[in-house]
Amino acid sequence: MSAADFVSLRPAVFAASLALGSALVMALVLTSISTPAGFKSRLAAVSDQVADADRRSRSSSAPGVFPVDAVCTRTAERQAEFLGDSLQGYAAPLQLDLRGLEIVAGVPSGRGKLVPVRFRFQASGSYEAAIGLLDALSRQRPQIFADTVDLTSKTSSVTLVFSGRLYCAV
Repeated sequence: MSAADFVSLRPAVFAASLALGSALVMALVLTSISTPAGFKSRLAAVSDQVADADRRSRSSSAPGVFPVDAVCTRTAERQAEFLGDSLQGYAAPLQLDLRGLEIVAGVPSGRGKLVPVRFRFQASGSYEAAIGLLDALSRQRPQIFADTVDLTSKTSSVTLVFSGRLYCAV
């Protein structure tokens, strides 16, 4: 390589070095401005919260998703029998004609292993008796979730058609 070739190569090396140095400086500037203030401390706080939530979810003493009396502890089949007897027991003193009582225990759903117990019935009688039955259902434990409630007036009486469910833990 001659001295003339070396002299013409010098500006090219200088330009390449300048471009590389500028790229490195720009990368450092962009990295520093892309990280929010207090990022490491905020990340540590979130990590602590996740670890705490994980620990609580695995703890047996942690409160459940539902209140204690919201989910039955019987088998779904036994709860279905108990519910049928309870509905008959509520309707009889209120002089309600209870018809078409259907109670079906479902299959476990989801990770929590809750079993729905679906039921449907039709009752006829006085307005006060129908409201009394609904009041009794509202106090039933485990909690009953109403899907449909249809109260139809028949001049001197009413017809109540109720469809709902409750849940049992497996």
